[in-house]
Amino acid sequence: MYYAHQMDAQHKPTGPYAGPTADKRVRQAVAYALDVDELIKTVLDGKGVRVATMLTSMHFGYDPKLQPIKQDLARAKKLLAEAGFPGGVEITLHGPRGRYVRDAEVAEAVAGQLAKAGIKTTLRTYDFVTYLNTMVYVHKAGPVWLIGWGTPTMDAETIYGPLFKSPGIFVNWHNDEFNRMVEEAQAIMDEKKRLEQYHRINRLWVEEMPAVPLYQQVDLYGVSKRLIWKARADERLKAYDMSLK
Repeated sequence: MYYAHQMDAQHKPTGPYAGPTADKRVRQAVAYALDVDELIKTVLDGKGVRVATMLTSMHFGYDPKLQPIKQDLARAKKLLAEAGFPGGVEITLHGPRGRYVRDAEVAEAVAGQLAKAGIKTTLRTYDFVTYLNTMVYVHKAGPVWLIGWGTPTMDAETIYGPLFKSPGIFVNWHNDEFNRMVEEAQAIMDEKKRLEQYHRINRLWVEEMPAVPLYQQVDLYGVSKRLIWKARADERLKAYDMSLK
């Protein structure tokens, strides 16, 4: 689960949308304004795992040396001032309602935390189909929007490619160096060198902060005692893996 920042349809700081998150210092300020550990504890009843990037510990490309950002309101306000918003900034936060576990409640809590850093937030939530078709897919969900992501392939390519390499249906950020590095990673056949490349990509991504990684959701299942079944890491439910006692 993460919050993505949006620039404009042309991936430039000028155009149809040229809002505050076109400046990476504002994006960084959003990250430092949030106390994700508190969100997990209070909104999700502890059912979440904090992440430093978009990669979980199970993904190829994961770097255990990178640690999640800790809330620092003073630093968030300083970054806003450096970006030209000494009195704070106003944004709209868009998100789904009923798609993820307590997603609307998470968005409400995030809006409250952002306000403490001087980021006044208007929250708008939608049913998931409307959200995707009228906001996300047509690049109108900015300046900040909530989305979750999961793939059965535990590889960094399935994260960085579809979500951040421009152009793309989910992509509202453009960085030439990032695109080049991802393309290079896709062509590297040596496992060690490929891992090193993704570690470099991780560091660039954290510096640019095109999104704020929140948490890996812990899925909860209600299962009959008569059923023999074990949850899968890719979250898929396959009936042929189940049997009755």
